Amino acid sequence: MADMCWRKGQDSLFHAADGVMDKFCNRKDINKDQIAFGHPAMAKCGECVEIRVKRRDGQYNYVTVMTTDHPENTNTSPELSDEAKQWLDRGTANGEACPRGGGPRSKDCQMSDRLDFEHRVVPCAR
Repeated sequence: MADMCWRKGQDSLFHAADGVMDKFCNRKDINKDQIAFGHPAMAKCGECVEIRVKRRDGQYNYVTVMTTDHPENTNTSPELSDEAKQWLDRGTANGEACPRGGGPRSKDCQMSDRLDFEHRVVPCAR
């Protein structure tokens, strides 16, 4: 399998109105900052992975990422849009959600901080 998911880019059913891509991009159950494209973690081309990061209050921030490159076992480190990373950082505890982040626990993790996260493959649309 190639590194990039170029076959999905040429799949007319995948991109058709009411296809996987259309349903993913037009989800109404989550904020637009909570979807992203890239290489989430250990998923096949066109599959979606939900990534979650624990907040200070014990709840979680979630982002769903559609795999568009580095499928399956070629990647274990998510690549997200800036907007999705900023969403994941909200309300996190510096030094916990981002163990190497600098500053007090009351400070959110920052854009350059690597986050501790959990992930699972999920449907691209609900």
